[in-house]
Amino acid sequence: MANGTAGPAVLVSFLIAGVASAAAALSYAEFAGLIPKAGSAYTYGYAVLGELAGWFIGWDLLLEYTAIVAVVAIGISGYFSFLVGEMGADLPNWMLGAPGTGDGHKVDLFAALLCLLIAYLHLLDLADHLPPVADLGAVRRPVRAGARGYFAYSYRRSELARR
Repeated sequence: MANGTAGPAVLVSFLIAGVASAAAALSYAEFAGLIPKAGSAYTYGYAVLGELAGWFIGWDLLLEYTAIVAVVAIGISGYFSFLVGEMGADLPNWMLGAPGTGDGHKVDLFAALLCLLIAYLHLLDLADHLPPVADLGAVRRPVRAGARGYFAYSYRRSELARR
């Protein structure tokens, strides 16, 4: 693990990432102030640089969001596989990861299904079909807190079992 060998470089990298994130936040705030319609990079690029630049920025954002969703889905897939394994289910290796990530891995099925589900929900434009009083955060927060608690408990239990 890097926690014993990295030293202060980890702290410095987090500080640099924080400054970069703050600069990005200020940049988007400026976009929102200049173009009050939407405030996104696409809208700003379209209004200031023209239709062609807006087109490229829009596709760039689409590719960026696709990559982000895939990485997050892989992480969630790992948690889900761990959770299902802790419940006693024996999953076949072919569905637990991409080729080269483990013995017998062919496809990360949970990650692929999660990506397809998110794409389908975007296709439906779910936000337009929800009632105005629907607060998905009220559902998401307790679920995340419960999952974190379970994983912390499982990790602690496995650490105690190793001793």
